Amino acid sequence: MPAILTTELPEASELLGEVAELSPRAQLDVMDGRLVTEESFSLSNFSSFPPELKIELHAMVANPRALLSDCDRLGIKRFVFHMESFGSLAEAASFGHELLDRGMIPVVTCWPTAELTHLPDVRYYQVMGVNPGAAGQRQLGDTAQRVARLRTELPPEASVQVDGGVNRSTIVELARAGARRFVVNTAFWQADDQLTALYELKSLAEGGANGVSIRN
Repeated sequence: MPAILTTELPEASELLGEVAELSPRAQLDVMDGRLVTEESFSLSNFSSFPPELKIELHAMVANPRALLSDCDRLGIKRFVFHMESFGSLAEAASFGHELLDRGMIPVVTCWPTAELTHLPDVRYYQVMGVNPGAAGQRQLGDTAQRVARLRTELPPEASVQVDGGVNRSTIVELARAGARRFVVNTAFWQADDQLTALYELKSLAEGGANGVSIRN
């Protein structure tokens, strides 16, 4: 799944249009300058998204609840939120249930220096392969180990995805460790043929996952 990580609204809009021609889904990163150093455009600046594109929002913000009305307006159905946005596990779990009540799919993540924790009724978890907020970083060396450890702690129906440093050199090990969804930035945008790059990464991941189907 291609990632869109930029601080500029015109560029984000242009990249969304490009992704819509190549992939059915994309992860859009929003940053508030508080949870992470960088600050991006506001979600409220968008009037709509390409109708054929399913958007997963990665909320790198201190107050993710403030984004919900725009998510409803824009039809966003998957919402990645950080454990660090909340003062306790109970508050994070409550927000996960709030997303479910709104018909959205909660995806929980945290900084790579923290430990992801299973939350009641939440099925989707995102392991950060880099420190959030900037593209082009080299994947942290313990990412696959963190995926494998998390996979053993989650119920069988839960799913793990990885964001950060996903490329041809890392995706097989991540899939072997138990990741089944992948957010791709540099390996997609810097590819000579972006569509081919997506399918090559999908094929590599499925090989690492012993033939389990991987979605672009």
